[in-house]
Amino acid sequence: MTEKDQLNFALTCSWLYRVFRIYHVGYALPKWHPINIIDDTIDNPVSPSNEDFSHEPTDIISHPIEGENVPNAPPAANYREGVLLNGKLYLMIFEESPICWILDFEVISLSWKRERVTFIEFESDDDNESSDNVEIKKLELVPEMETHYQPLRSTAAVAISSMIYFFGGESLTRESTRILYVLDPIKMVLKKVMGQRGDIPSARKMHSLNAIGTQCIALFGGRCLMNDSPREYDTKEFHIYDISTKIWTMYRDSYDHVPYARSLHSTIILDYNFYVYGGQQITSSTPESRIHDDDDLWCFTFNSSQQEDSTDEEQNTPEENSTSSKGSNGSRISSSFQQEKWQKIFSPRNNTSPVFSSGLGGEWHTTTGNNVGRRCGAAMFSVGKRVAVLGGFERDNWNRDDEKENTNPWELCKLYLPDRKRWDQVKITGFPEMECIAINLEHNGVFVMGRKRGDTEEQGITMGWIREGFSSG
Repeated sequence: MTEKDQLNFALTCSWLYRVFRIYHVGYALPKWHPINIIDDTIDNPVSPSNEDFSHEPTDIISHPIEGENVPNAPPAANYREGVLLNGKLYLMIFEESPICWILDFEVISLSWKRERVTFIEFESDDDNESSDNVEIKKLELVPEMETHYQPLRSTAAVAISSMIYFFGGESLTRESTRILYVLDPIKMVLKKVMGQRGDIPSARKMHSLNAIGTQCIALFGGRCLMNDSPREYDTKEFHIYDISTKIWTMYRDSYDHVPYARSLHSTIILDYNFYVYGGQQITSSTPESRIHDDDDLWCFTFNSSQQEDSTDEEQNTPEENSTSSKGSNGSRISSSFQQEKWQKIFSPRNNTSPVFSSGLGGEWHTTTGNNVGRRCGAAMFSVGKRVAVLGGFERDNWNRDDEKENTNPWELCKLYLPDRKRWDQVKITGFPEMECIAINLEHNGVFVMGRKRGDTEEQGITMGWIREGFSSG
């Protein structure tokens, strides 16, 4: 039975239609449920609700914030730095004194918790080890050394191996940086990663970080400053960082077949496939930011063996280690990283002749289905084996020909099915026009947070759930 036949059969029964929609799209009747989360630590710092959030025994360094006249939620400007780790959402605010906001999804009544973060700059052999594998140290036992902490904004964050890494951003004086921080979310200790080697990325902001397995981090794009000039430019540099060796490796393609330069773009890694979409761009003719011209999807497939190379090397003999696959600068990364090529997945709007299904230096793929549009600040998340694109601000302000017949076109979530090279869409009833990130918590729904159009950076963050709605019929 073809998919069209399945649809016709499903239309004969509301229950069958629901099953059909969930199987092919992931949802039947999803709806937006906004939530207003308050901070229980403001007025009652020792209330039972705080005990639900407590994750530190008495010998762990952690400093809950108490007092009045403090916000109930993080500012909207920092929504992109939120990362999920062990069922909790962590959102760092790099102010004069760093603060971490925590949202525990395992607690039924959601509420924000704020904790002070202690910054320490020193060399340690356990910088990259999990808090669960390192003996807890009290702050007074840490050797005194000169510290240098730099408040940041527009940085990028990623959770990997029970730690949270932050790279780049800009200072309060708008100077870009290439500092790499690592946060221990149990001890609430922030450190500057020392001893980095290899192709260390240049200073940048509005880039992306994604975890590849448990050992490597992918960095793509961002906005940099020209040398000795206040002018900015977007980059298409693609770096891999090995957290065990502290070595950066930059991807080089002799055909220059890589995604176009961009910043504030959307990324996701699904089954070792790294997807890049949308964002902003600066060109010589348009020195100011605008939403990117490119509405195609780019994909880079990692060989999962590179993770095995990195994690299993310690078990090898010295002879085996000397012959293991390494990058040109010595990093423990599969040689296939440099051999693989980017794939360009054309939007249905840009369908081209099958003759061009294979492009110079890489692969080109055509797709069918619904157009995804040109967006900036959109959320990318997984729905089963699908790549979902939701929200953001659209280049043509949602006035494209294919969206004119739709009311509130920003409610449409686009879903890419890699196996079928097809874009589907599903309407999220009531979803606001906003730039956002989204976290799929499976049976609990999809948690979304971001900034609505018209909101200032200082306003509170907008949050809500996407959950299945049930028809009355």
